[in-house]
Amino acid sequence: NNGDNYAVTYVDNSAGVIQVKGINVTAKADTKVYDGGLSSDETPEVDDLATGDAVTTAPTQAYLNKNVGTGKTLKASGLVINDGNNGDNYAVTYVDNSAGVITELDLIIEATGVNKVYDGTFTATVNLSSNKIANDVVALNYSSASFADPNVANNIPVNVSGISISGTDASNYNLTNTIASTTANITIAATNTTLNISAGQVRFMDNLTMTAVIKPANSTINYQGNTITGKVVFRINGLDYSDGGVLVVPVPGTTDGSVQATIIKQVAELPNLGTATYLVTAVFVSTNSNYSGTSNTETSNSKTLKVVQRNADPRNVTAGFYTGDVFAWTTSSSFSKATITLIASLKDNNDPAGDLRAAKVTFYYVNGLTLTPI
Repeated sequence: NNGDNYAVTYVDNSAGVIQVKGINVTAKADTKVYDGGLSSDETPEVDDLATGDAVTTAPTQAYLNKNVGTGKTLKASGLVINDGNNGDNYAVTYVDNSAGVITELDLIIEATGVNKVYDGTFTATVNLSSNKIANDVVALNYSSASFADPNVANNIPVNVSGISISGTDASNYNLTNTIASTTANITIAATNTTLNISAGQVRFMDNLTMTAVIKPANSTINYQGNTITGKVVFRINGLDYSDGGVLVVPVPGTTDGSVQATIIKQVAELPNLGTATYLVTAVFVSTNSNYSGTSNTETSNSKTLKVVQRNADPRNVTAGFYTGDVFAWTTSSSFSKATITLIASLKDNNDPAGDLRAAKVTFYYVNGLTLTPI
């Protein structure tokens, strides 16, 4: 009767149980080169889900620490399941993997040369750089760096040796080179010129001793085998008193590379400045390309000199003026001019007497009180 003989009543039972499904998320073995981080490129394995459920966010895995080694632990995390119950239908167990490997990163050291002022040595200084991971504690060291040539030049080869690394993160790197090469410049070394003169005041035509001492501005320079060479030009108010320059020679008994030039000259041929005060200068001209000459800003290479005028009178000061006739031969009876020679004898009135060779003598015609230069 198609079941119509029955009246069926459905009675619910609230004691039903659906158990949480347990699944494992298992990290995979991975090998990578050290990169300073914990990341792993592998994706953990996830057990099968119930039909209709799906993985919303795939799990990831990471190393437990960043350092180089084998048998390293990889930990999985981050699985999100869409099961209509916020994932509560699953009990997820994350299973570690202890087969992780991190290998050393090849570390390449490069050197950059540091320019220096000439000091007579091969010693060089460099800055080291590398491809190390930022913020890693790795010190870059070297034991020696040397120029191929110690003389002044540009782009001189520099050889670096004894490269090493240290620091808390150094063990994560494989040092690929213990030597390096680069270039740097050696620039010219400055010199200081000091002028000394025998006196600050002399008489005209007195002898004046001028001495210039030149030494490296760098007191630690190793000048052995490459001493300062050149000449010193001595001038008084711009007038050259040294015939183009006096060659320098080592200063006896010194150990600082000092050289000197000395000249003794009579103070003559002075520029007429209408003053008795003159400026004595010493300019060093270097012939060694490793050393500079006198700088225009130096003040130690000049001295002030006062020149006192000498007084001189005719030798026979009591003889008075000559009066009388002068006889001279003309070249012919029709020529009224003749040549006569006048000689004057001078005596230096200074004590001690000096050199009168630069004294000037003027002869005059005397007519009463009128003196007319001849």
